[in-house]
Amino acid sequence: MKILFKIAFRNVLQHKKQSILVGLTLVLAIMMISMISVAINGMEQQVYENYIKIQSGHVIGIWKDVKEKSNMSPERLLYLDNKQLDEEERYKNKKAVRCFKEFIDSRSDEIEGVFYQVRQLMEIESDTCKYNTTTIFSLSKEHAKWMIENESVIMEEGVLFDEENICISHESADRLQVQVGDEVDLQVKDVNGEEKHLKRKICGIYGNKAQYENYYVMMPEEVAYELVGYDKELFDMARIYLKDPSMAKIFADELDKKLLEVGEELRAEDYREASIFFTQFYGILKAFYKIFFGFILCVIAVGLSATIHMNLLTR
Repeated sequence: MKILFKIAFRNVLQHKKQSILVGLTLVLAIMMISMISVAINGMEQQVYENYIKIQSGHVIGIWKDVKEKSNMSPERLLYLDNKQLDEEERYKNKKAVRCFKEFIDSRSDEIEGVFYQVRQLMEIESDTCKYNTTTIFSLSKEHAKWMIENESVIMEEGVLFDEENICISHESADRLQVQVGDEVDLQVKDVNGEEKHLKRKICGIYGNKAQYENYYVMMPEEVAYELVGYDKELFDMARIYLKDPSMAKIFADELDKKLLEVGEELRAEDYREASIFFTQFYGILKAFYKIFFGFILCVIAVGLSATIHMNLLTR
């Protein structure tokens, strides 16, 4: 064995150009694997954190129509359908909400925060143009403070929360050609199916960290409820943040079981179940790149092995 290594090493030195070329190929391949792995891990970390902070929480309370949508779609929690409710539906929904809040109160020692939101499609119009792809993102004062402290959004101008006005993304501001202090028209179909308009000023502009954040129009929950026409007890989405995120699955299953006792209108999911796209996409992408670069390394190894064998045979 020692003799083979000596012969191989001697032949490597005798064919320096070929040896350097093979060595550089190996080094570049390893560098590419490392760099892409680091890049994908960074992207995964950022998107994962933003998904939990902005869209889902650790446990999410959603209505039946959202539960029935495919969790493979990245838009599942982004574009919620505008609801039109009759009296019977409102009664059932309020009953489900009471059950939800009773469970939350009974487990308050496990919860860091819970936020009830209006999240519906809307249109926003300035003096120069109309932007259709927007979504109401209601905020309480406590929720807005939590988002700033946890860097869920980064403000570029103005403030995130104002008791009367709204905050939009940098991209939305560019599209609408508006700035802080300008007035815009908010348009949405309320729960009775009627088109409703509200004039509000822009109190702030935030910079997005993920593409889907561009679509949110942050507004006080009082403004959102007035625009949509909801009773105060109702909401489109509830986001629960646990002190121990590893308990999300167990907590969600227990809450969902409790909700099913009063009907199927309101359901609970943990953040992994809520959107497979955000929680598993990057894992699949990393697996693909590992297979791809594994193949490249195998080709290099075969080439290197063939070169050594040829040199040995020649010798």
